Amino acid sequence: MLGELCAFGASATWAWGTTVYSKLAHKYPAVTVNFARALIGFPIFLVLSLFEARTAGWPTITGMQYFWFAVSVICSTAVGDWVFLLATTEIGPSLALAIASCYPMYSALAGVIVKNQYLNWIQVLGLLVSVGGIIYVILLDRK
Repeated sequence: MLGELCAFGASATWAWGTTVYSKLAHKYPAVTVNFARALIGFPIFLVLSLFEARTAGWPTITGMQYFWFAVSVICSTAVGDWVFLLATTEIGPSLALAIASCYPMYSALAGVIVKNQYLNWIQVLGLLVSVGGIIYVILLDRK
């Protein structure tokens, strides 16, 4: 149950944060908003990561794994979040969030293609329903 509550909390704060950041991105450049957000979020992430590292096996991670983790964080923050903020200013937070909801589908497809993972019928159905809902939201927004 804790996992589900954490996932719900993450989605709620993501939606709230997107709305706030989108409003700020109308007043200030998206790159400035993203940088300020990172300045606030990174220390919090660092403290929580160090706290978690004692119990999660972080000492067994190699230097190369830390390197790729850092590259991933920098790319997702510097590029991904910046582009997402630009999208919220151009098409609005609700439509940008709907389109961003496709990310899990891309992850599932990458798992199937790259890692030869298997999706059972309920997972495929869930992806189809999610994508159908996203398409519906996009079509409603255009009317």
